[in-house]
Amino acid sequence: MTTTAKKDSNRFTIAVSCPGCGGELQLDDNFFAIECKHCGSGHRILMPDSPPAFVAELKVTKQKARYAIDRYLKDKGLPLTNSDYQLKRMYYPYWKIDAILFRVRKGIVKKVVVASTNYDEKEISYNKEKSDISLSPYTTSIQAGLNFDSLPASLGLRSEYLKLFPVSDEHIEADFDLLPVLKPWDDVRNSLNQHIGAISSYDKDLFGVNKTSLHCPKVMLLYFPFFLFDFYDDDNFNRFVIDGVTGRVLNHVTSIEYKTAASFEPTKVTLGEIAIVPHRCNNCGEDLPPEKSLVYICQ
Repeated sequence: MTTTAKKDSNRFTIAVSCPGCGGELQLDDNFFAIECKHCGSGHRILMPDSPPAFVAELKVTKQKARYAIDRYLKDKGLPLTNSDYQLKRMYYPYWKIDAILFRVRKGIVKKVVVASTNYDEKEISYNKEKSDISLSPYTTSIQAGLNFDSLPASLGLRSEYLKLFPVSDEHIEADFDLLPVLKPWDDVRNSLNQHIGAISSYDKDLFGVNKTSLHCPKVMLLYFPFFLFDFYDDDNFNRFVIDGVTGRVLNHVTSIEYKTAASFEPTKVTLGEIAIVPHRCNNCGEDLPPEKSLVYICQ
């Protein structure tokens, strides 16, 4: 199972093989039904109750990562890297969430009108109540592992164009460590709901019932590759964090606060797999409409 990017769309896309002909299927963000462009057969996507886990494809070698650091240092007018460095290769886990953001807002809007008389024009202002209800897509990624100050707290837009594989030994690059999950999804969901729910309290002009909430979240565990180069230059510590997909320098850290070691127990995460089944009538075998429904009328 892999993912491909759509440059003209900000959607997460998974490419899978058609069970009928073996051709590549493109599943857009509705994650429900798709028609094979090769053989014309219809398929339905079954999302698991438990979040599936994927690993992002590594596209950068150690040599390219170090070259990116030297180019960064050269642009800054700093000495280049030396041969005495420590390299850490890791897949760091993130929770990726795609959901619908529901917003209800009631506020006071100031209106100004001009009242005309035979002798004068006068501006009159008054307050008017206004209500807004909106639905919008919401996507975010949140760290799921041990807190690393030098690693990004979120993957940002990178999570929308990654090429992904199911987590398995064959898809884990050699010398890379798969870091454990320490933040379970239930805890992340609760903190995310609290953060989203508190947004409506920021505006003092709001009144009555104001609400912001997430609905229909689609969750997956996404392991992202990083290179961490640690070395000393004239007794000064340097750590460079390299994006394992683009090869960019994400962070340059010159000091790390070492805290007292604590015992961390990896969280037991139950993972699921996305399945593909024929989207056809059980009686005659004809393809059903791609619209999501509980009841279908076969033609």
